Amino acid sequence: LRSVNKDLVTCECSEAEKVRFTAHLLEGPAAMWWETYQVTHPLDGMTCDAFKDGFRNAHISSGIMNLKKEEFRSLRQGGRTLKEYIDDFCTLSRYAPEDIDTDAKRKDKFLNGLWGELKIPLSVAYAPNYQILLDQAITLDNNIRKEENRKRKFSASKGNIAGTHEKPHTSEVSGHKP
Repeated sequence: LRSVNKDLVTCECSEAEKVRFTAHLLEGPAAMWWETYQVTHPLDGMTCDAFKDGFRNAHISSGIMNLKKEEFRSLRQGGRTLKEYIDDFCTLSRYAPEDIDTDAKRKDKFLNGLWGELKIPLSVAYAPNYQILLDQAITLDNNIRKEENRKRKFSASKGNIAGTHEKPHTSEVSGHKP
């Protein structure tokens, strides 16, 4: 339904056209569901929301929906990369639309799930909307990684330099073993 919805937005269809167009694109078990569903729910006057609700009730169990909603609500970055956290945030957010139905709620939910090294500086940075917060998180994460790589390279090169300045044991130089 998500991919069909993109087409419907592009086509600027009316409510009735949205239902007809979506139903026309259904295949397999979804098409069989539609044939049965329209017997008890006439096409005339059906809204797109009623169609979606009927489809979801038939194809997505409420138990799964509740699990995904709870998964979103407890989502934390943890050991994930920022990209993985963003992907999971976007994927799971559709199961709890009421938790992110304003830009402020979306920002707060996203920020509260970040790990400390990102969360702390971003919580005091000004971000007027979710997209700017997301951009700031990506920039900060990238800068943190660059600094970690720089420190790692510096430590490795410092170790190599230290190793070359050490004097070998005299017995090893002369070829004699103690």
